[in-house]
Amino acid sequence: MQINKFNLAVLILIALPVICFGQDDVIKEPGIPSNFVSLKMGIDDPWLGIAYERLLNQNIGAEAQIGLIGASLGAKLYIPAMKNGRMNFYVGVMPAWGFMGGLKTYFPIGINMLTKKNLRFSLDAGPRIWHAAGEENFLGLSLKIGKGF
Repeated sequence: MQINKFNLAVLILIALPVICFGQDDVIKEPGIPSNFVSLKMGIDDPWLGIAYERLLNQNIGAEAQIGLIGASLGAKLYIPAMKNGRMNFYVGVMPAWGFMGGLKTYFPIGINMLTKKNLRFSLDAGPRIWHAAGEENFLGLSLKIGKGF
């Protein structure tokens, strides 16, 4: 049985939250918000829009984005755990529908900063894989500025 890129992305997207919700006790540092709303610009779908992220714990988040042209839904893994006043790295998977139609998956690799006042700055880049035959894959880029609550 051969697994294509789309099926792998969906499997990862489903598996991460299931693993997190399967834990009895989620350890979370006091003062770290669970919800983030951000303004987003980038060369991934959507190109300009609003992002909402829910932290399932300090290492794993589920994110939804909607914008002028497109939408996406995905998951991120933060390394090391997210803490106030500290930078961390993340990787993720973001299946999307957007500009010029069609499905594609963005694999962000980025850096994140959460200030002590819960302001958040994120910058990432990574491959965008088209699921339609004959489409060209290229590098995506995203910048988010938001607030946690």
